[in-house]
Amino acid sequence: MGNQIKKTEDSVETPVNAFEKKVHKIINICRKYTKKIIFVGEIPANESRTIPTIWSDTEYFTNKNIKKYDEIMKAVCEKEKVLFLELFDKWVGMDYRKLLDAKDGLHPNSEGHEIIFKTVKDLLLKEKII
Repeated sequence: MGNQIKKTEDSVETPVNAFEKKVHKIINICRKYTKKIIFVGEIPANESRTIPTIWSDTEYFTNKNIKKYDEIMKAVCEKEKVLFLELFDKWVGMDYRKLLDAKDGLHPNSEGHEIIFKTVKDLLLKEKII
């Protein structure tokens, strides 16, 4: 057996600095094609299903980490003057667990997707993008 790193709830696949650089890179690529760029923020997870995930005993999605990466994305968008649609805090203020896939607790179900759609549509109308 090699030196396996034991993953914990705080383990992440992409380090913070690499994530931030990738968000900048995505924005720069998008700017080659359009000035109308919108980032849709993350939603919280049902941690009873994501610590650990249903597909791996060593993969975790914690709301603490989701929020941390969401805040990085938001900060980059502010710096780059790109629209950022905040969802995380809004969802935390609702009974968001009923809006998530009952099995994996991570992805929105049809009701959750409908709420995201309406939220995005409202932003697009408000910003006169559509």
